[in-house]
Amino acid sequence: EAVQQYILAGDFETSAEIVEERTIELFARGRLHQLLAWIRLLPEELAEQRPGLNIYQAWALAFASKAVEAEQHLRQAEAIIMADECLTESDQIRMQAEIRAIRSLIAIISGNITAAIGLTGLPEDIVPKSSPFARGVHRWAVGYGLRIMGDIEGAIRCFTEALEIGYELDNLFSIVTTAVDLGEMVRQKGELIKAEAIFRSALER
Repeated sequence: EAVQQYILAGDFETSAEIVEERTIELFARGRLHQLLAWIRLLPEELAEQRPGLNIYQAWALAFASKAVEAEQHLRQAEAIIMADECLTESDQIRMQAEIRAIRSLIAIISGNITAAIGLTGLPEDIVPKSSPFARGVHRWAVGYGLRIMGDIEGAIRCFTEALEIGYELDNLFSIVTTAVDLGEMVRQKGELIKAEAIFRSALER
């Protein structure tokens, strides 16, 4: 309601700030369409000034399997970050972490096996723990790449961290999707009781 009122009042900057602050919450509830609907109400030129809006649009588009459109917004965000001398170092690190995580997500959902396997060779801290949502997505993507390679133990480690982050953020979307992958890997090891516990915990949440 606040977003709608600020937009009606022509205060697009405040609207954009609220959208950026609430994006992760929307992701956690699977409300991608709500995010995109809000952004469409904002002036297009605003996105040219705010890298965050481009990054969050890229998140939503990536989750919706629109890889090409997501990549366009990522490049726009990178251009803004490079040109904006007012951004703090911490903001730059956070945004770059999210960009890496989105690209890792795109590699998986687009079925790019080569790119997915390539994720497994990246440094573990390339997406820092200070960006938990982005790190959770990235660790899940790396786990998927390891799964493709047949490295069950490695996949389990990555999926476990991603699931822990999902619970910490109360991100239902991440909890459900990651529990499926982790539980399946554990099941393949023959640890049926542990696998069932993973599935039941996610169902209960």
